[in-house]
Amino acid sequence: MWRLFFLATALGVGLLVAAERMHIVGKGETLYQISRYYGVTPQQLVSANPDKLGGGRTLKAGEALRIPGSETPQRAIPVSSSEQDNDGVTPAINDNDAAPVSYTVRRGDTLSSIGRAFKISPSELRELNGLGGNSLRVGQKLRVRSSHNPNTPLPPPPPPASPVKTEKSNSPLVTGGQSASRPAPDHSQRYFFINKVKDKIDRPHVVPGRWKYIVVHHSGTPSGNARIFDYFHRNVRGMENGLAYHFVIGNGHDSGDGEIEVGDRWLRQIQGGHLHSDALNEISIGICFVGDFNSDRPTKKQIAAAIELITYLNERCGKPPVFKAHREINPRPTECPGKNFPVQAFHQLFDR
Repeated sequence: MWRLFFLATALGVGLLVAAERMHIVGKGETLYQISRYYGVTPQQLVSANPDKLGGGRTLKAGEALRIPGSETPQRAIPVSSSEQDNDGVTPAINDNDAAPVSYTVRRGDTLSSIGRAFKISPSELRELNGLGGNSLRVGQKLRVRSSHNPNTPLPPPPPPASPVKTEKSNSPLVTGGQSASRPAPDHSQRYFFINKVKDKIDRPHVVPGRWKYIVVHHSGTPSGNARIFDYFHRNVRGMENGLAYHFVIGNGHDSGDGEIEVGDRWLRQIQGGHLHSDALNEISIGICFVGDFNSDRPTKKQIAAAIELITYLNERCGKPPVFKAHREINPRPTECPGKNFPVQAFHQLFDR
């Protein structure tokens, strides 16, 4: 089963897939920058990726690299190679190069739990806030380094693992993709973007095997959201069920950057209207990125949100659907989702 966590960095998206970490190469990144971020050597990266880096090959934006080892990265990749110290050493920066923000301590918080949420060690928290020990009080304001919204409560600690006794069954759980003898996954510990719409995604009953494909599109427009697209599809194109897609991922213009909008077609578990084939629409989930990726690129948050969404849908659907770009499955020729969408990187992550 897929188990992904994302770390949005200044130039790329780092991923933890099961016991293996992956990193999607961002435009302008260097082998040295990536190796420093993950605490490995350039030689180790080359050895772990002989098909992409061996034989003198160079990095390509959009490629997914395997990261050797299992330790969490300690520093963010710099915004550009020009932002180096005079001695040539690249300085560490925080996610999104954000200045420290504050977090209000809640009941049950510890330095360790806060550190996990904000990607900062307890010792760094103590140093940043002038703390002499580990004691915290409810209502206390702490400075942290993260792009995390300080008003968002920390996720609750995961419950103790224990077997779930059920009747013997060969079918995976529809909502978890786990065998019946295993506890359901604690999604609150694994997702960032999904948690805001998890209730909506979980609302409909999903028949295992109902959906065979997940198809990604771009809107071909610099802005938009589910409501705007629904109006256009319903009133201009005359589509009875409105919004052609099951999900829309915003780019920060008419909806939030990386915001996942759940369409009515998912809630009703009905066919999409995003492919030029009634038969394919009946078995294909449509995900639309807001943006024109022939002239622009998806944002880091859009990529991270899409990885979360596809991962969650793979579990939600019981049997993971096959990932496809619009142009790979549509009966009529199309460039969608645009020449700048990292199609191959997504295949590397989701092809089985």
